[in-house]
Amino acid sequence: MVASPARDLRRQLESFHLDPRPEAVDRAWQHLGNPDRFIRWAARTAMEHQPLERWAEKALNETNSAIQVEALLALARVAGIDPQHRQPNDPPVDHVMRAKLLAALAKIDWSKLTDVQRLSLVHTIEIICVRFGTPDATARQQIIRQLDPHFPALTPELNWLLCETLAYLQAPATASKAMALLERAPTQEEQVEYARSLRMLHVGWTTELRTQYFEWFLKATN
Repeated sequence: MVASPARDLRRQLESFHLDPRPEAVDRAWQHLGNPDRFIRWAARTAMEHQPLERWAEKALNETNSAIQVEALLALARVAGIDPQHRQPNDPPVDHVMRAKLLAALAKIDWSKLTDVQRLSLVHTIEIICVRFGTPDATARQQIIRQLDPHFPALTPELNWLLCETLAYLQAPATASKAMALLERAPTQEEQVEYARSLRMLHVGWTTELRTQYFEWFLKATN
């Protein structure tokens, strides 16, 4: 087999996916911002298998945005409990941690992130909403102010994620922006993503936009 430094590094990181190890945090941390997604995922998963007290504050205070977006995603996944898997004896939702996560995400400069890193940031916000519960009105408005100026984006993947997140948060400009995207989307898959997300939206609709939305369903059946 031909030697591959990237493959070897990934396997080293994957060795931390089993039991907690003292050296795992320092070893994996530097690779959270790796441009290779498989190495990046292996590093993040390694972090998720280490005790939170070893790295939670480190994630919240990291100054490298490329590293922090992945570290905060790991923290959201580990510190929050998926409602579908919550047990009666589980601790209550940690609203303090939710506030810390959202505050850390709000400080990240969107303009300095790549599209991949932006996807991680928005995905982290979605994970927080699912595992820590819907944010209160103040936090919800904070997230809308953070994301709404960047929707629509330049890639379909980012638009899909922004659309469903802003629709879930009931951002008032989402209906008009998403319907414009739906009308000019070149593929059925892209159109379906916007239509699916808009089903959750209750604000920002006009009679014209509602008519346009339901007419799309008639068109889609054919």
